[in-house]
Amino acid sequence: MYANQDQMAGEEVWTPLKVLDWTEKKFTSQGLDSPRLDAQVLLAHVLNCDKVGLYTQFDKPLGKEELSTYRELIKQRMAGIPVAYLIGKKEFYSLDFSVDQRVLIPRPDTELLVDRAIEVVGEINAKSVLELCTGSGAVAIALALNTNLKKIIASDICEDALVVARKNVERFELAERVTCVSSDMWEGIPKEKTFDLIISNPPYIRKAEIKECSVEVRKEPLKALDGGEDGLDFYRRILDECQAHVRSGGRLILEHGFDQRNDIESMVDGSGGTFIKSHKDLAGLDRMIEIQF
Repeated sequence: MYANQDQMAGEEVWTPLKVLDWTEKKFTSQGLDSPRLDAQVLLAHVLNCDKVGLYTQFDKPLGKEELSTYRELIKQRMAGIPVAYLIGKKEFYSLDFSVDQRVLIPRPDTELLVDRAIEVVGEINAKSVLELCTGSGAVAIALALNTNLKKIIASDICEDALVVARKNVERFELAERVTCVSSDMWEGIPKEKTFDLIISNPPYIRKAEIKECSVEVRKEPLKALDGGEDGLDFYRRILDECQAHVRSGGRLILEHGFDQRNDIESMVDGSGGTFIKSHKDLAGLDRMIEIQF
């Protein structure tokens, strides 16, 4: 599409199909995981259509402004900026959530946390739910939209993240059911407040391993990634005080790293809770631990 990163190649006509083919090759040469999909999502964003729409107008020439906008997105994508940040949204649980560099990008595996939370709400007839480390609010909102829960508290230490979470809550018209609260783990939760279900996908990457993560992951907020020296800092804090905030018979569901199940399970005995089961992710790896109090 361009003779180099800054110049268009003469007066050549660029159609969506031709642009996608060129971009796919460029992204492939950079070792990006999903070059064709990334190219499609970015171009659909520029042309304000869905991916199907790209092919219904596959032979329609792109205008100079459209090409210029797309070129800038290509540069940023090749610099490691995640597609979700470039287009300002991410699909999660079949819903589009606003995201930007203030929040962690919701992952497909975390949809399993929502799946299990929905089941538990029905199993124990839960009326109240707390989500710790809510980030974009995607989990709490997906849970609200798929249950009859009247009140969900979604907490986070990061005020910037809460701005994004509240934006998503408002977008889905859930202000009466989902309340975003500023809290450093338990500090902002009233001591007398208890819940039927508590869920969390806290930071769990070991501090020394963050530098080994992909460029894309390292573009996400450090606070949402750094789980301390062994990756377990937040699990200790959650389990240390969880019993005081869970009603008798209530549950705690925690998402965790694929190799952290045994370490977290060993913490349960001293927490006042009882280990129920572990849940695997889409790759068959341990990803969630469920505890009853």
